[in-house]
Amino acid sequence: MPTFTQPLTALTGFVEDMDAHGLHTHARVLRIEEVTASSEVRAALDLPLGAMVTYIERVRLAAGHPVSFDRTYLPLELGRLIAQDDLENEPIFMLLEARHGTPLVEATYALQASTADAAVADALAVAEGSAIFRIERTSFTTGQKAVDYEVLHYRGDSITFTTRLPRPGADVGDR
Repeated sequence: MPTFTQPLTALTGFVEDMDAHGLHTHARVLRIEEVTASSEVRAALDLPLGAMVTYIERVRLAAGHPVSFDRTYLPLELGRLIAQDDLENEPIFMLLEARHGTPLVEATYALQASTADAAVADALAVAEGSAIFRIERTSFTTGQKAVDYEVLHYRGDSITFTTRLPRPGADVGDR
């Protein structure tokens, strides 16, 4: 099982993160379907009541090992385009930007320590109740338009997130 450190300093996707560590990646697509957006998804993507979204469920593998279980929600029309792409070999971020004219400019992240329920445990090949990082990420394109909402579950034994934060009022110009 590969272990790696992931700095939280820029909006990057799984493939970009693993490439930085020299790890080959691919995805196992478990499900693609159109569903009615839950209140959580509607809030994240700023959609009206009753809106439909494209739901994509994938296991992301690095060096052949399951590292992340991703639940992705996209606005319906954009999601329909992405659903036609090769999601086992092409990352959604790259597809949005390079193929579907949707530049990503920033994202919100919420990280939470959690444990794997049965579905997550099965997808990540860990015991139910194992430690995981649960990340909610909403990515935005130009004009502050939310275009991608994901709930990511990373194996707790494979990743360490790092960041560097300045002290309020501190002069960090002379590092």
